[in-house]
Amino acid sequence: NGYMEQQELLDKRQKDRAEVEAEKEQWLQQQLAADVAASQARLQAFSKELAGQVLKVVNNELKKDKRKVKKLNQELADAESADDYRIRGELLTTYLGQLKAGMTEIELPNFYDENRPLQIQLAPELSPSKNAQRYFTRYNKLKASVAYDQEQLALANEEINYFENIVSQINIASPADVQEIRLELEQQGYLRVRRQKGKKQRKVQPAKPELFHTSDGSEVLVGKNNLQNDRLSFKLANKNDLWFHVKDIPGSHVVLRNPAPSDETILEVAQLAAYFSKGRDSDNVPVDYLPVKRLHKPNGAKPGFVTFRGQKTLSVTPKRLPKSTTTD
Repeated sequence: NGYMEQQELLDKRQKDRAEVEAEKEQWLQQQLAADVAASQARLQAFSKELAGQVLKVVNNELKKDKRKVKKLNQELADAESADDYRIRGELLTTYLGQLKAGMTEIELPNFYDENRPLQIQLAPELSPSKNAQRYFTRYNKLKASVAYDQEQLALANEEINYFENIVSQINIASPADVQEIRLELEQQGYLRVRRQKGKKQRKVQPAKPELFHTSDGSEVLVGKNNLQNDRLSFKLANKNDLWFHVKDIPGSHVVLRNPAPSDETILEVAQLAAYFSKGRDSDNVPVDYLPVKRLHKPNGAKPGFVTFRGQKTLSVTPKRLPKSTTTD
């Protein structure tokens, strides 16, 4: 009997110990889950705050560029009437003898318009010859501004496209993607580099493109921001891979790692490229595709910008493929 009681007591102690260990393990699992959830919440909050900061900068730049485009378009519209100033200058020069000091206007026959009378405003404080010269000066200034304004207009529109592309990227960005977008804006001079005293600047690790598989198992890589797009198109992709991008609107660079795909596979990848673009909510989105070896990046071009020729175009409805993982 004494042995049995002793054995029962031992069994009870082992059972109690096991229950304590189980409770401890359960508590540790609960703590770990809580810590993970808290970390994810902090990361999500940080990402949201960072995305908000980046969007504020981008939207401010977009406003500036759109104001600039409006001003340049007005200057170009004014330049279209430059010949009116030249004609007035020539008429004043031809009929210089009819002008008197102190006149505020004069009506002269316009030999460019069947001698119909043309009213010309004058500056009374200027001599007749200087009044004529004033119109020629205005004409020359307007003509000279055309080339400059057209160049600036092209640059401003290019920058608008660039920032609209970034807005589209932020809308689908993960926390790592937002960090890279901020880094890109710092590198381009739109954001100040954040530096903390006494601390070494932490290098942002490049995020990996998203990996998908088509129904036939082909790998598809998708860049989620401009730095990823450059890395994907010019470092990760093979020259015979196929490259996809929506036509004429912001979107991700998409690479199909299959140099001889079926029509069905091309359709699936084109649908994915349309999904990762500003045209995501449209029904009919044109998508260009061509071999990677035909891509070219001009010197000094902004991240994500490429040129190409010889592409094929397919109109598709955006559709996402099942996500696999990320890749090196």
